Amino acid sequence: MKINIIIYFLFCLFCTAQQNSNKSNDLFFESILNHQKKFSYDIERAYLKQNFDKANKIFKNFIQEQLINKKMNDFRWSRFRSKSKALYDIEMPIYLQTRSSWCLPSEGEIPTLNKLAKKFKNKIKFVVLFWDKKSRMRSEGRKYNSVIDVVYINELTYKNDYIIKALKHVLGVPVVYLIDEHKKVRLIERPVSTPFHFDSETSKEIFEGAILKQINHLVSD
Repeated sequence: MKINIIIYFLFCLFCTAQQNSNKSNDLFFESILNHQKKFSYDIERAYLKQNFDKANKIFKNFIQEQLINKKMNDFRWSRFRSKSKALYDIEMPIYLQTRSSWCLPSEGEIPTLNKLAKKFKNKIKFVVLFWDKKSRMRSEGRKYNSVIDVVYINELTYKNDYIIKALKHVLGVPVVYLIDEHKKVRLIERPVSTPFHFDSETSKEIFEGAILKQINHLVSD
């Protein structure tokens, strides 16, 4: 009788551990950190050999195999111009772009983002997250219109290194995340960039086409 009870108890522990493991593997941050060691090693080797095509392929494969359709974890941010204090405060699909003040967008990108954020304001919440101090991101943050939530995380004072490592240190900056209303990650891409010699109108056309293609993963025009 005692042996049966022990076996039953161990079986329950195993099932609970398995369920927790499966649940953990379905979360975005956990999936990044569980696989980041090999990813970082492989991509660093490609960059050292100046094999940029291979590095890009490694980046895309890592995203497709390990991150797409994972549930984005909730996390908090500091508000520059935003009603929401955290990702899960937003109930609609999210277009999240991470930036830094030292990594400036290409000519025409911000006006295009402003235009599309206004056009899709009832379907998608556009969020621009700066990895910066407020004093450093303020001038760039003011360039986005009021429809876009502009937020920031100061690495020096932010208490959750787990989030910084998962979102910034592994995938880098800038990155675009398309997140559906259930908080599943549907797309991850680098923002499009245009050559300096392109005029503003040409750049805007390129950005609009690229961003519309991205948000089609969430809604139809």
